Amino acid sequence: MTDLALLYGVLREAARKEGILSYEDLSRLYHEAGGEWHDEGAWEVPLATLNGKARAAGLPPLSALVTAKPRAEENFGPPVAGGFWGTPGVPPRPARVDDRLMIWMGFVNLAYRAVWPDELPGLA
Repeated sequence: MTDLALLYGVLREAARKEGILSYEDLSRLYHEAGGEWHDEGAWEVPLATLNGKARAAGLPPLSALVTAKPRAEENFGPPVAGGFWGTPGVPPRPARVDDRLMIWMGFVNLAYRAVWPDELPGLA
């Protein structure tokens, strides 16, 4: 079971540091913060749930900060796995690569600029 308050704390810190996390990074940081180990593919539902709570609080989706680990000499790109596209406050995954990049970067910038409270209502 994912501790959403703990997950929120990990992602809030990433947003404050203007970082992007791979699913692998998220698993490691969540575990180091005191949570159970999660495989990289286990984040879809917790991230979508967290997006819903953030949206209810008038905040952007934090899952924009989590994406696949880039290959050598590449940069992070828009998420391809679940937990972002089509979740609360995020449109369905666009067909065009350029559109995905532009929309995703917009959400990343919103996450960086948001004022994240220490605790997000509804996380227990």
